[in-house]
Amino acid sequence: MSTTELRFDVEGMSCGGCAKSIVNALTKLDTVEEANASFENAEAIVQTSLPASQIIEAIEDLGFDATLK
Repeated sequence: MSTTELRFDVEGMSCGGCAKSIVNALTKLDTVEEANASFENAEAIVQTSLPASQIIEAIEDLGFDATLK
């Protein structure tokens, strides 16, 4: 399965710890090759073959709001 880069707007991050929590959760998902999050830019970038809805669900499970860019 090929991977694609997905970009998400993420609301609710207030520090680097928030971004790190998102990265830790996303990298535990199957087929996520790379995940980055920036609270300064309020975004997450993910290399995966998962559908965007699964990434959004994982981010929202942490208490943040996420939308596909």
